[in-house]
Amino acid sequence: MTSRTDIIINEANDVTIVPLNCIYSEGNRRYVKVYNEKTKETRDVDVKLGLTSDSEVAVTATGLSIGDKLLVKKAVTKQSSNRMGPPPMH
Repeated sequence: MTSRTDIIINEANDVTIVPLNCIYSEGNRRYVKVYNEKTKETRDVDVKLGLTSDSEVAVTATGLSIGDKLLVKKAVTKQSSNRMGPPPMH
């Protein structure tokens, strides 16, 4: 016999969920960059961080609306060497 259950650890109301890679930091300041398709401009919106998962965070903010387009930070990739294949055998 199998059983399934959901355990609620924390709950948040009146928050917006955004990807973690949309959160920018400068000192103690946390913000997102909202993109305006018509003007091709961005504006910074300060956010207060809440509950966090591996890939998302709950935020509260004045000036952030459902449907806003957020800029994603560029992923940092590890530099690889120019060498291809395994090391030479001696």
